[in-house]
Amino acid sequence: MKKWMTLLLALLLAIGTRAQDPTLTKIQKANAAIGNVECAFTRTRTLPATGKVVKHDGQLYFSAPERIAMVYNTDKEALVIDGNTLYLKRAGKPSTFDTSNNALMRSLRNMLIDCVKGNCQKVADDNNAEITAKEVAEYYNVTMTARESGVTGFSKIFLTYRKKDGLLVRLETIEFGGIDEVYTMSGFKKVDSIDAARFAMPKARTAAKPAQQGKKR
Repeated sequence: MKKWMTLLLALLLAIGTRAQDPTLTKIQKANAAIGNVECAFTRTRTLPATGKVVKHDGQLYFSAPERIAMVYNTDKEALVIDGNTLYLKRAGKPSTFDTSNNALMRSLRNMLIDCVKGNCQKVADDNNAEITAKEVAEYYNVTMTARESGVTGFSKIFLTYRKKDGLLVRLETIEFGGIDEVYTMSGFKKVDSIDAARFAMPKARTAAKPAQQGKKR
């Protein structure tokens, strides 16, 4: 009986073990050598209700393992990630978040870092999404589709990486509400180091921690 139980457990473990798509492994392997990178980027945001398209350019800085700065050509937009701290300015409104106690901002932080680092399967798992990957000419194309709809989050995520070095050249997210954001990156420079000032947190309103229920009296 014990022998059969052992065999059954081994079978269940084998069924539950999922082999990663070889293309995703290639992306991670190519990306693993990336330490510090600078590049230009363009963000194109399309609003479904009005069809309005908002476009901004800027400079992106990434320093492994967990530092990202997106410096826009307007002082109304900005994003900085340094460890668990995330600074975000949208439409001129700045906020600083401790992502260790803010699930929504933690999800954003993790997605951006993992996308840049080529951890596509983790992005899919975190977003409860199906994932497919294929090689097209000089690129790897990755598509993620949410298994279930929700109030917040993404229905689709599209990623494109360069084959030669695993660098992310295009990121597109489509929210459940229909907002479509496309980031395209170009002019990559791999550098030995990036000035720490790039990742300094600007002064901003610190987002309040989630309210905790007090004891009933």
